[in-house]
Amino acid sequence: MINDRDNKPVTLDDLATMVKKGFDEMDEKFRGIDEKFWNIDKKFDNLGVKIDAMPSQRHVDSRFDALEKSMTEKMTEPSITRDRALDKKTNVVAEKLGVKTIFTQEEVVEVERLTPFAVRPAMD
Repeated sequence: MINDRDNKPVTLDDLATMVKKGFDEMDEKFRGIDEKFWNIDKKFDNLGVKIDAMPSQRHVDSRFDALEKSMTEKMTEPSITRDRALDKKTNVVAEKLGVKTIFTQEEVVEVERLTPFAVRPAMD
């Protein structure tokens, strides 16, 4: 075997030096790879914690079901506040129409008697 640098034959010492240099370079590469894998391993550990903290599909579904149920109940149950406000608005409109003589006074009273609430019957 001939040495490329100075065209001299390669001795066993030269060959041993080359092999050692190759192994030393490989050691450096393996150390770098080992550190990279260690960092990746840490990232996967953090990812596992994040995944464990995320809500499950069952949890998300149950939350949506509860929200839908709540919205349905709110839309179907009578709203006393809303009905009272509508009753007051209706009475105000009736009064204004009475003032402008579009409604007679009897019609205004009839509209004011209309109410969405249970009331004691009036004796006329």
